[in-house]
Amino acid sequence: MRRPNICLLVSLAMAIPAAGQNYRLTPIEIPTGFEPGVIAVNINAEGDVLFWGRDANGPGGGCDAVDQGFIWSNGQTTALETFQGSPSRGRFLADDGSVFGEAGGVCTMTPVRWAPGGVDPVAMPTLGNETNNVQTASHDGSRVLGIQDIQVDRFPPAFELSYAAVDISGNEAVILPIPPMMRTHTPQAMNNGGAWISNALDG
Repeated sequence: MRRPNICLLVSLAMAIPAAGQNYRLTPIEIPTGFEPGVIAVNINAEGDVLFWGRDANGPGGGCDAVDQGFIWSNGQTTALETFQGSPSRGRFLADDGSVFGEAGGVCTMTPVRWAPGGVDPVAMPTLGNETNNVQTASHDGSRVLGIQDIQVDRFPPAFELSYAAVDISGNEAVILPIPPMMRTHTPQAMNNGGAWISNALDG
């Protein structure tokens, strides 16, 4: 027997009495072809939900995988418009409905912004390298942070792929300062005042 095509849950607080919290769980139906699982990414002030899945009927995993982003709003699910014909996944949903994410193959991503409503995707600045991931944004959508591949030449001669945290809010990607004694860091969250938090690595 085939399982019902519903497995993503959103919890919305309805009432918060002094002794605890009451929740209403709202199931979101998963689009056909993405049954193996979807990932809930973000929820904005309006209660809209951003999620993405990997096409079960696509070419499979690795660099050939196909990811697709979706917006759930008022009981309806809408796929994010493609960018240059490429399915795209969303990473952050701003309060005005703007979506920030990536388009292209899993191993050759381009950061993309969708206007409110999930339409009109446009490319965002990059450092010109292969992989460019959006990590987070301010809730008002004015600033967007990501990580991008960088090539590091080391001595003795060796080639190494690492990554840099970048601000891609403006017309060009700007590398963010690395915390002292750290080798790299990954932005995790940001507020409307421009402050962000990161996980930093020293090795």
